[in-house]
Amino acid sequence: MRDVPDRKVMLSGFETVPAIPVTNEKMWMFFNMTTTIEYVKTFTFFHKLDLKDQIVLIGHVTLICMNLHNSYFAVSQKIQKCMQPDGTEQPQNDEYHFPVVSMSLAPLIRCNIQQTENRRDGPSRFAELIGIIPVLVQQQRLQKDIHIYHIAPIISKFPYVVQFLEDIMYA
Repeated sequence: MRDVPDRKVMLSGFETVPAIPVTNEKMWMFFNMTTTIEYVKTFTFFHKLDLKDQIVLIGHVTLICMNLHNSYFAVSQKIQKCMQPDGTEQPQNDEYHFPVVSMSLAPLIRCNIQQTENRRDGPSRFAELIGIIPVLVQQQRLQKDIHIYHIAPIISKFPYVVQFLEDIMYA
């Protein structure tokens, strides 16, 4: 629930203070998704696609790429939690969606990814890394389900819509 913006909420004509404490935490999920979208836009083939196809492609790969990037960052830092670049842990171990967000950490740790090139076990290593894709696809599906069943009912009460988030979560 950290990703819900801090603002005063009007319910039944009474001004209330949000249950979320006001902090200066960054909303890393949005930054990570935006970074992934910008990365996809750097590929030359992407600009050769129709706009509809671009939107479909972004909707299907954004969460997968974001999760892979986040997990790789954690593994490269030799930690087993969802650490963000500024050192914050989002989500924390006690949050209900932590198992979903962190489920791609274990396969990457088992693969023992290193920055060494030209290793002798290249083909089997490649197959092992490709084997992580089903985990990433399942992780994306669970994240979209959490959004639809838990987060969407909350943010639907706000007077605005984060359209790119909706496009990704309902793709």
